[in-house]
Amino acid sequence: MSFFKKKNKKKEELDASFDRVLKEIQGIDEWDNPQKIVHYILDSCEQIIALTKQIQAQDAEINVLAHYMEDINTIRNLPKVKKDDLYIVAKNIEDLDRSRKSYEGQSPPLTDEQFMMIAEDEDRIPDVIKRMQDNELYQSKEAKTMHALEAQKSEYDIERDQIASSNRLIKRITILMSVTFMSFLLLFFILSQNVNLDISGYMLVLLFATAMGVFIIFLRGSHNRKRNLKLIRETNKTISALNVVRMKYANVTRAITYEQEKYGIATAAELNYLWDRYGQMVRAREQYAKDNDDYDYFMARLMRLLDKISLYDKKVWKNQVAAIAHVDVMDKLYHSLNIRRKKVMLRKDENLNAVKSERIEIDKMMKDHNYYTPEVMEIITSVDKICGISLADLK
Repeated sequence: MSFFKKKNKKKEELDASFDRVLKEIQGIDEWDNPQKIVHYILDSCEQIIALTKQIQAQDAEINVLAHYMEDINTIRNLPKVKKDDLYIVAKNIEDLDRSRKSYEGQSPPLTDEQFMMIAEDEDRIPDVIKRMQDNELYQSKEAKTMHALEAQKSEYDIERDQIASSNRLIKRITILMSVTFMSFLLLFFILSQNVNLDISGYMLVLLFATAMGVFIIFLRGSHNRKRNLKLIRETNKTISALNVVRMKYANVTRAITYEQEKYGIATAAELNYLWDRYGQMVRAREQYAKDNDDYDYFMARLMRLLDKISLYDKKVWKNQVAAIAHVDVMDKLYHSLNIRRKKVMLRKDENLNAVKSERIEIDKMMKDHNYYTPEVMEIITSVDKICGISLADLK
């Protein structure tokens, strides 16, 4: 429906153009002025030539489209063996092209910088990953040992603080016992002087209690001293072991940090991930290169097979491989070319009618004004010859 609308619109424009020219002709006051008639005839001749050029271009396009449609029919009517050979080659080209486009459409898993970085150390990356994994395990182990030693040292420090507190308590108890002993001793002395009281028994009890207190304090103090000395030795051993572990931890951490900064990663697992992505990219690039080689091979083979067939243009089939591989695509292509050819033929017919109308109008102008000068007739004859117009066309 849209095609006919387009055609009618073009016809209306053409009619309007004729009406405009007719009004201009009718508006000429001096029809006897030869110069004005010549100008009108020349303008019409120029329009006829322009339309004829369009017709020639449309003839060429119709001819090309007809040849392409003939090529399609030639391929359709090939013997089964030749048709199968074309199908196999075209299907390979189609699959390879799909594979190449799939690769081209993918986002690379690594940046160019990451790819080059891995490529430079490709031979040693597996060893680096293994070494980093071992170092990370060792670092984790040493970190646990370091934390355990630090916790043990803290326990020793706490226990030593408790012993120091115990010693301060013993000192206060000793002072209190001394004061108490002297107080009771003074009390017994005063009682013995002023009261007729036998204090020997009390003195024995006081001396026994004091001796027991002193003995207990001595035992506790002795225990604290021994325990404190042992804690000092254990703390020193722990500090020494902690210093060794810290040194080992620092060394392995430096080794891990070096690899982290070099490859821009945080862990061996991340480097292993980059290594896997690198392998995928290498394999994909190799496959892409292979697909390109195979694509060129099958495309050359397709051209050789088409060479053996009488075709108008074999190169056009480089971009129409899907039509060779699929019957329905070939049918759609033929239908599309046919529709296009019919449209061009309709436009050609419109231009032919326009040329005929222009030429008839020139003859009418010359007849109405009896203007048949040799110069004008020579121009019209030349235009007729250039455009291939005969008297039969004007009837």
